[in-house]
Amino acid sequence: MFRSESIVVLALATACSAGPDRVGSPIQRFVARADGRVEVLDWGGRGAVLLFLPGLGNTAHVYEEFAPRFRNRYRALALTPRGFGESTPNDRGAALDTVLTDIAAVLDTLRLGKVVLVGHSLGGDVATSFAVAFPNRVAAVIYLEGANDRRPGAQPPPNAPWPAPPAMTREDSASASAYQRYVERTFGPRLPLQDIRATTAFDSAGRFAGGRTPDSVVAVLVGSIAPPPYRQVTVPALAIYSEPDPSRYDLPYWNRLSGADARAADSLQAWLVRSAKTNEDSVRAMLRSLEVVRIPRSGHLIFLLSPDAAERAMRRFLDRVAP
Repeated sequence: MFRSESIVVLALATACSAGPDRVGSPIQRFVARADGRVEVLDWGGRGAVLLFLPGLGNTAHVYEEFAPRFRNRYRALALTPRGFGESTPNDRGAALDTVLTDIAAVLDTLRLGKVVLVGHSLGGDVATSFAVAFPNRVAAVIYLEGANDRRPGAQPPPNAPWPAPPAMTREDSASASAYQRYVERTFGPRLPLQDIRATTAFDSAGRFAGGRTPDSVVAVLVGSIAPPPYRQVTVPALAIYSEPDPSRYDLPYWNRLSGADARAADSLQAWLVRSAKTNEDSVRAMLRSLEVVRIPRSGHLIFLLSPDAAERAMRRFLDRVAP
């Protein structure tokens, strides 16, 4: 456990345009650590605390449009793991153990009791590990496409190559907004501009210049994560999954493929349907108290692609389990 008096809040500023009339604009906090800092976004609200954890490659800002939905009954916060966005240091990675102790330090600094962890994708792995390492700090876990069986051999890889997405044009890379439109047109989700700016570099002319996070930083975190210890989770859990449709692609650009690429997409879609069912069955068998909700025809960034359905599922669950 961390002594809260040994951790200080470095800064307090609005992340978007200032002013109380901007409903949903979070306060950006930086919690100091021994060799860096951790970014926390705080949308306020009263009631049980929801702490949102992003998936790999995203930051707390990916929840800019989703987390504020809950502030009428809950306090909503999101955390950016060190090495990503404005959580530092950015030149080297942070292993899972460091991320877990960072979360505990944030809870201590902000004087938070038990929280409901909400993890997307790899953020679900982090949430599971934190719930096991710090069981007295967690009231429940919510997985947004984040409850995955990562045991070796549990999810055999597909036997078809992944079709390459269309190359970005000069227009696609002209600005953060243009890049946002490219991602939406190609992959489906409309990423919040705040997350794009936190994860993506643009040159002095405002043109796309690649990702901000080095591959080496990503490798440190990914390499430190073992299969999630679901059997040791003792709190209630909700897993919200996208339910793939055999007759419909989740990725928009697959609809524009032809020839061998189209055949590969068909094979991959069939694999996605099979593996989704296998994955869900495995997680059900391991988690003691699990509720599962499937949202048809969604996608991996489920809270951006189907925010209303994801919110309804979360609220039903929270009505029963939130402290």
